[in-house]
Amino acid sequence: MKKNVKWLMSVILCTVLFCAVFNIAAFAEDTAETGTLNLISFNVSGLPIIGTFQGDARSSGNKKSAVIGEYINGLGLDIVGVQEDFNYHKGLAGKMTAYPYKTVHSGGVPGGDGLNIFSKRGIYNVERVEWDVSYGVLYDGTDRLAPKGFVYSVAELADGVYIDLYVLHANAGTTIGSIEARADNYRQLAEHISALEYDRPIIMLGDFNSILGRDRGDALYENLLAPAGLTDVWAEMFNDGNCEYDGGSGWNPTYGERVDRVLYKNGGGVAFTPETFEYIMMADENGKTHTDHMAALASLSYTVTDPPENTEELITEEPIGVFEMFTKQFKAVFKTLFLIFTNLHELYYLISGT
Repeated sequence: MKKNVKWLMSVILCTVLFCAVFNIAAFAEDTAETGTLNLISFNVSGLPIIGTFQGDARSSGNKKSAVIGEYINGLGLDIVGVQEDFNYHKGLAGKMTAYPYKTVHSGGVPGGDGLNIFSKRGIYNVERVEWDVSYGVLYDGTDRLAPKGFVYSVAELADGVYIDLYVLHANAGTTIGSIEARADNYRQLAEHISALEYDRPIIMLGDFNSILGRDRGDALYENLLAPAGLTDVWAEMFNDGNCEYDGGSGWNPTYGERVDRVLYKNGGGVAFTPETFEYIMMADENGKTHTDHMAALASLSYTVTDPPENTEELITEEPIGVFEMFTKQFKAVFKTLFLIFTNLHELYYLISGT
C-alpha cells in the first residue's frame, strides 16, 4: 500500500513538474516579440550628367530623382538604403513622404558620399566613414572623385530594441587597383564591426560592386562575411548558404546574383530569418529605366527574446549649416582638381581602353 502511494505521488509530482516546464516554455514563446523588416538597397544613379545615361529613360536632375523617390515610397518598406544620392537629393527626399527619419544629406559631387538612409524607425548616432583605400580618378570607376565609403547608424527595430545599420558603396572597376581597393573596403568594414562596443544585430545594405560567383580577388567572403559573421541573404535563400566560390564546382545558385546585397547578423536577443529576396529593376509605364542597377529587395522576419537594455546615448543627427557645407564643397573641389592634375596619365588608359 505504501509503495502504491509513493508511486502515485511520484507520478503526480512528475506531471506537475512537466506542466510547469511546459507552461514556462509556452509563456516564453508567447512573450517573444516577432515582426517583419522590409528593406531595399537602391543605387539611384544621382550623378550629375553621367546619371542621365544610367538607364534608358534619359531623364536627369531632380525630375529623375523625384520619379525614383515616388517609386520607392510606394513599395511600403521599413528601411531604404541608397547610393549615388548626390546632387539631386531634394527631388528624391521630397517624394519619400512615408519616411519620417532620414540621414542628413552630405552634399553633391565632389564633397558628398552619395549615401543616405530613409527609415520608418528612429535612426541615431550616424557616422560617415570614408574608405581607407580607393582607386581611379579619370577611369575605372573614378572612385577617388567622391568620398565613397559607408554610413553607420543605430536604428530602432522595436520599442527599446536596436540594430546596427550600415549602408555602403564599395569601389567600382575591374582592374587590379580597383579589386585590391574593394578588398580593402571589406577589411575596413569588418574592423569597424569588430570595434563595436554593444552586442546588437546587424543589417548591411549596399552596392558592393562584387559578385560572389566571380573569382577575381574581391575577397568579399574572406575579408567581410567570414570575419564579421555576416550572412548574405541571396546566398542563404538561393545558394544553400554557400559564399565560397571555388571556380564553379558545386556552385549552382537557383537565382541570378547582382552586385547589390543585403547582409545580416543575429545578436543582442534578436534572430533574423530571411523570408523573401529579389532584384527589381524600376521602369516607367513605357518600360524605360531610370538607373543602371537592379535594387536588392528583402524581407526578414525577426524574433526578439530578452534583449539587453540599451545603455548607449542615442543622438539624432544635426543638419549641416550652409557655411559648413560651402566650406566642405570648396575644399573638395580643390582636392578634386589636384587629383585630376596629378593623374592626367590616366587619360591614356581611358582613351586607349587598356
